[in-house]
This record gives sequence, structure tokens and C-alpha cells, in this order.
Amino acid sequence: ASFFADHIKKKKKYLAGQISLRDIRAECEAQILRVRALGIAPSHMDSHQRLDVLPRGIVLCLSLAKEYQISRLRIPAEPYFFSGGYPAGNGRMLAKCGLTFLAERARSKARQQRFLAPDHFFGMVAGGHMAERYFLPVLQQLPEGCSEIMVHPGLFPEILAEEYDWQYQWLEEFQALTSPAMMQWLKDNHVNLISFKELVHE
Repeated sequence: ASFFADHIKKKKKYLAGQISLRDIRAECEAQILRVRALGIAPSHMDSHQRLDVLPRGIVLCLSLAKEYQISRLRIPAEPYFFSGGYPAGNGRMLAKCGLTFLAERARSKARQQRFLAPDHFFGMVAGGHMAERYFLPVLQQLPEGCSEIMVHPGLFPEILAEEYDWQYQWLEEFQALTSPAMMQWLKDNHVNLISFKELVHE
């Protein structure tokens, strides 16, 4: 199978039925097996650029998850009109809303099969730019239940910039996550930090 550096091109070909699901399944399974070979039990299903919530992709991913006894997955359904103060353009907001629609459909399929996922998701619109000034408003608006906040922290932005031309604020996100003020806010507001492994059915 061919891999595409351009995820937009990949999605167009996928939606046009020009990418083999057999090849996708083989690649996903190879990644699961690689992780297991390293002695790591995968905590949840996830994918880069959201293959796992596309209509046929979610069916494939749930099938693999069942086969390898992975009971949790990410559902990147950020609320439709949420920006968290990040100055996103109309195109980015529209793309986020399309993703949220697909993600909610994927959530429905996952729930029917008793898979676990956080109740809420934030960080899509401001992805790669979750500095403290955008992170704190997300925390202050957290709804009841379990929320995932997507971040991309990194310590060496110059090295990362050579590998990824995404213009992400890697260091600012790391600093937000380790900020004493942020840690104090979590403590004062009784917010518990958990991993996917700790998600359980109520």
C-alpha cells in the first residue's frame, strides 16, 4: 500500500474508495502487534488525522479492537461552536465541525458495542497551539464527566520543526501542562487526571 504525506489527499482517496481497506487493516494490525511485541498493552485505539472515525474506518478499528481486546478509544468530538478563545478561521472551524459530526457517529457505534471513551473532547481547533492562555479557558469550562484535552507538548521545538512543518507551539504546550498555576487550578477545582486505562463503565 502507498502512504500519503498529504492527509487531505489521503482522505479524498479514502472517501472515493481508492484506498484498500485490506491494506489499512494490515497496517493497523501491524502497529498493534508492534506495540505488543515491545511488551506494551495498548490502552486505547487512536489514529493520526482521524482515520478511526471515518465511516468505514470506525468499523475496521472496532473490529481490530475486539480482536486484540482493546476496549477504549478516542472520540475527537469537540463541541461544534467551541473555540476556547483561539482565533480560528472559518475554514478550520468548518473542518472541526465536520470531524465532530463523524466522531459522534463513531461514538454511537462504539457505545452500541460497549466500548469506552471520554465523555467530552477539547483541543481540536487550537491543536498545536494550546498555550496556557488557551488551555486555562478550556479547564474553566469543563462539563461534568470525563474530558480529554488534546495537546502536543515538546521540549526541543527546533528539532521538531525540522521533522514536522506544522508550526506547532510545542514548548508552549509543555509549559502549559507543567505550569504551577495550572496544577494549582486542577487541585483547587478537584479535577482528577487519569489515563485511558482508568476509564470504566459506570
